Amino acid sequence: MIAYLSESVCRARFKPAHQDPSFAELLVTNAEQITAAIARRFASGARSIFVLRPTDF
Repeated sequence: MIAYLSESVCRARFKPAHQDPSFAELLVTNAEQITAAIARRFASGARSIFVLRPTDF
């Protein structure tokens, strides 16, 4: 199973560093939280893959 993590999901879930960040800035400033969320999925035995895709430009 593949779970797509789109730009809109990232913007809703992760707090931006400033008012209007680009998608790349959002990923960089929240890289630790995104990595931790993916690690938790694998640690729990979930059989899914997160794929980042900027769909909301």
